Amino acid sequence: MKNKRKSNGKIIGVDVDLTVVDSDTPWLEWYKKLTGHELGEITAENNDLENLMHKHDDPHEFWRKPDLYDDLDAFDDARYFLKMLHDEGYRIVFISACFPEHEKSKKHFLKRNFDFEFGFISTTDKQYLRLDYFIDDYKKYCQLVNDHNDDCNVFQHKTSINKKGNFAHGDWGQFYDFVQKSS
Repeated sequence: MKNKRKSNGKIIGVDVDLTVVDSDTPWLEWYKKLTGHELGEITAENNDLENLMHKHDDPHEFWRKPDLYDDLDAFDDARYFLKMLHDEGYRIVFISACFPEHEKSKKHFLKRNFDFEFGFISTTDKQYLRLDYFIDDYKKYCQLVNDHNDDCNVFQHKTSINKKGNFAHGDWGQFYDFVQKSS
C-alpha cells in the first residue's frame, strides 16, 4: 500500500505565464520572425508590447498555437520551491487563462515540469476561487484576488515589468519564506 502525503489543507493558487515560465520571450521571437520588427526588451519603462501586437491582424495568433508550451521549461526556482511546498503538505493549483487551442499544451507543460500531484483551472476569473495563498505576476489579478478573498495571502511574482508591487513582492525564494511566515 502506497504512503499518502499528508495535506495540511492549505491551497496555493499559482499563475503560469511569467510566474512559472517565460512565455514572453518566445512571443517576441515569433513577432520578429513574423514581421521583421524587433520589439526589444519589455520593461516597466518600455511596456508597449501589447500596443504593438495589436497592430498585427491577429494579435493573439501566437497564443492560439496548439503546441505553444511544448518546447518551454519552467523556471528552476519555481520547480524547486513548489515541490518543497507540495512536500510540506500544501495543495498546488495552477490557475491560468488559456485559449482553447493551447490548453492541452499548457497542461502537458505542467505535467512535464512538475512531478507531483496538482490541480489546474483555466480561467481569468481567479478572484472567485477560495485559496489560502496566491502568486501571480500581474497586479490586476493580485488586486482582484485580494479584493474578493479576505483570507487569501497574495504575493506578486517579480518580473522585469513589475519591479514594485502593492503586495508582498519578490522571487520564488521570497514567496516560499512568505508562505512559511504566514502559516
